Amino acid sequence: MFMKKSRNIVAVLASVLILFTALLPFQALAAADGLSVSVSYEAKCGEPSVFTVNADGGSGNYFYYLGNITRDGEDGQYYVVDPTRLPAYKTDNTFQFTFCASGVYYLHFYVMDKGVSPIATKREIVKVVLNDPEYPSIESIADDVAAQCLANCQTEYDKALWLHDWLLDHCEYDYSYNYCGPEGALARGTGTCEAYHRAYTMLLNRIGIANGRVTGNGHVWTAVRMDGNWYQVDVTWDDNGYSNHTYENYLYFGLNDTIMSMVHSDHIPNSSYLSDSLENNYLIRSGEIHQWSDSLEESIQKNLNSGNTTFEIPIESSMPMAYQNVIYSIAAYQLSSQKWTTETHTVKLDAFYSTGQIKFVAEYIPIGSSEPDVPLNIPAVENLKISDLSTKGATLSFDKVTDASGYEIQYLLNDKWTTVCEVTNNSKIFSQLASNRFYIMRVRAYVTINGVKTYSDNWSSLVAFTTYTTTNRMTFSNLSTTGATVTLKAVTYAGAYEIQSLVNGKWVTMCEVANSINTFSKLIENKLYTMRFRAFKTVDGAKVYSSNWSAAYSFTTYSTAARITFSNIHSKGATLNINSIRNADGYELQYVSNGLWVKFGDLTKNSRIFSSLESGKKYTFRIRAYTVINGQKIYSSNMSGAYSFTTLAK
Repeated sequence: MFMKKSRNIVAVLASVLILFTALLPFQALAAADGLSVSVSYEAKCGEPSVFTVNADGGSGNYFYYLGNITRDGEDGQYYVVDPTRLPAYKTDNTFQFTFCASGVYYLHFYVMDKGVSPIATKREIVKVVLNDPEYPSIESIADDVAAQCLANCQTEYDKALWLHDWLLDHCEYDYSYNYCGPEGALARGTGTCEAYHRAYTMLLNRIGIANGRVTGNGHVWTAVRMDGNWYQVDVTWDDNGYSNHTYENYLYFGLNDTIMSMVHSDHIPNSSYLSDSLENNYLIRSGEIHQWSDSLEESIQKNLNSGNTTFEIPIESSMPMAYQNVIYSIAAYQLSSQKWTTETHTVKLDAFYSTGQIKFVAEYIPIGSSEPDVPLNIPAVENLKISDLSTKGATLSFDKVTDASGYEIQYLLNDKWTTVCEVTNNSKIFSQLASNRFYIMRVRAYVTINGVKTYSDNWSSLVAFTTYTTTNRMTFSNLSTTGATVTLKAVTYAGAYEIQSLVNGKWVTMCEVANSINTFSKLIENKLYTMRFRAFKTVDGAKVYSSNWSAAYSFTTYSTAARITFSNIHSKGATLNINSIRNADGYELQYVSNGLWVKFGDLTKNSRIFSSLESGKKYTFRIRAYTVINGQKIYSSNMSGAYSFTTLAK
């Protein structure tokens, strides 16, 4: 375990006055169904409190369990200890827990009587109220810390950074993974990522800085709004345990979504906290980024002096790739922000980091002029098309522009156009795209004269597509005779969704929704609904729709009438009749065999004659409807109820 500088929370909060109430031994009783449970204890702060759980009235074969430890907070109860970390049932009826802050706690005790059938389990919730001036509440701690912050800081950036540093100085990561609430970080001085995030949120709320919750790869961190822009702040990862306010303690202060997506592969930007700025990034604000960006300046200048419009510089670094991805992404931002010149030109330089290298695009403007060399009327690229779509790939193609030297391809990222690449041909194969993401792209041509590129002022029309995953894209719940809740698997960077339904063999738009969940309450009873969706986003006042749709998915609004009836029942068979479902092209028929549902086959007619059944035997059936689209059967996601008949005895 690493060592951190000592701290005394009690000393820091010595000025806080709290009324002390002496606690007497407390006993809570509960009795039901012959089993009674009692919990006796004497709770105090700062040392282990012992809880004794007793049971009476059962068989005597008891097992005991402490299930949850929660605390009253400002927004309701929260877990103090991760319930998954608590030990399982045991024969010992004593439990210990150390309270480190005043407040109201709840301990959930369970007694299992294994000597009765069925096994009986009883729960007793013990409410513990602590009010000890030596151990103030976490709310008091947060109030005091916030007051210190406001006394020392003026700007939102300074305040957010001061609170970040306070947590680094007063907390260390809990490698036992026990303490998951703000109580851990603020009062115990230890906690998981959840504890760091919740404590940081409490402190930010007190000084009036907006914040939010962000997740990725099973981890949680904080979105922080500073000077009108959202930024990503991960206090947990900055508290690495071995640095003392060096750059390594600030790698994750003020990042954007793009960098966080490199750090956490499954991070999906939250539309409420979209982070696209690095202006308040710590390495940028402090100037520390220059120790990495400055080392690249000589190579950059050589390329600019040679008139190169695109070039790459490999990153040679021994630092871990996780560090490299963050630092050199920020370095690329810094390099793009600097002024660049040659003997004859000023240069607009765009730099962007890709694993292991920084890519550069340079535009040269003659000194004394505001326009690039040789202004040309270069026409716009036309007929953008997307083909060969997969979960991580697509091919972009377009018409050639006469005399064009090449083409710049951009995509929309966090509402800003970002250059992806430049090509000399009129197509580009993308093979490493992010899955389940909505892409919007545009293209413009350029002409190279005397080594200098001149770009068209006219961009192509926009083209959009979605890299859908193979998982179920649309699910249905709360199904009734006239309603259903449709849940879409949210697409990253989608602004909204268009939902269509199949009507008489044609797709018809039902609605456009901003969220991925929509409830339909006026559907037609006894009907098969087949739906699909696509993402879209409003860009410059116009809606840009994905060029490809999701797969089709179906459900049925069954009526209360019997879906299956039986006639002509005899010793060897019967006629099965299906009550027709609107829009159905056929039905999947299932029957029960050895307690399991087994598919019998698909029926295109509303009846089926069985003539070789066993006499005196019960048969149970159910159906689900399907429709056929382009030769593929789309089955309803829900089955009918079960219906049975018994053949006659001989």
